[in-house]
Amino acid sequence: MNSLATESRALFDKAYSQINDFQIIQGMSELITGLHGIRRRTSADEWSEFAKQECLAHPIKSLLHQDPMTRRAFEKPRGYAGDAELLDLIYGLRPVPADTTSIGAAIYGINIQAAGTSAVRVRRDMLAAKLDEVAAEIEQPRVLAVACGHLREAQKSKAVAAGRIGDFYALDQDKVSLELLAREQSANGITPVHGSVKTILKGETTFSDLDFVYSTGLYDYLPQPVAISLTNKLFDMLRPGGRLIVANFLPDVISLGYMETFMGWPLIYRNDEEMADIAANLPAGQVAAKQVYHDAHEHVVFLEVTKG
Repeated sequence: MNSLATESRALFDKAYSQINDFQIIQGMSELITGLHGIRRRTSADEWSEFAKQECLAHPIKSLLHQDPMTRRAFEKPRGYAGDAELLDLIYGLRPVPADTTSIGAAIYGINIQAAGTSAVRVRRDMLAAKLDEVAAEIEQPRVLAVACGHLREAQKSKAVAAGRIGDFYALDQDKVSLELLAREQSANGITPVHGSVKTILKGETTFSDLDFVYSTGLYDYLPQPVAISLTNKLFDMLRPGGRLIVANFLPDVISLGYMETFMGWPLIYRNDEEMADIAANLPAGQVAAKQVYHDAHEHVVFLEVTKG
């Protein structure tokens, strides 16, 4: 047995024993910290193999998957981990299923406060504030949210609630998510649009004269060439003075090791330079301002570009 297998076996055995004995806070804390350390010390190939083999072969998986959030991400009922229903669990907008065990409910209570899930809520709140900011600067702004999910940031926005947003297009590839969005938010002037990165890149889905375009979770799944191409397309949809904001997880968030293993939720992470590079091909003469910044907890990086 190699050193990685030995180390991980000891980590999993201890965490399994602690969680099974209802020392759940301690067990989860040591597990998440331990996985983070292993992830930082191993190569990408070693980690990928470890995440698929060593982790999932240990009995601790059966304990962790009693948490409905961990299990849903791993099972991917919509075909991908971060679907809108999972995000609603992260937002605390869905009760845990009635058949959730006491251990599963406790693990969920810990995971919902983890760095990665906390970052998702902070990201939502920052976008809600941006909607309010745009509406304060522009009368009845035209807005597009790409890969919108259930568009929970709109429900946190004072401007949306007050009817101070003009056309608000919410685009997603998941028809089930759009159906719920239509039921819940059409009264607030939200227009659901079925579309995807592919339809945007092919020119099948397009908009013009937009004041604000944003995407929060989508870029975490896009290789750099696709992210660059999509950014160019979205920037073209802005009117002069319009803003584009996209977000991405930073590479070293402590809970990413747990997400990539027991949740089966690997992402494409970007640092500041990689994020800035997404906008490198935009027409220089049309870029009035460009900035890269982080959330207060240093978990998410944002790219914001203003069209001249």
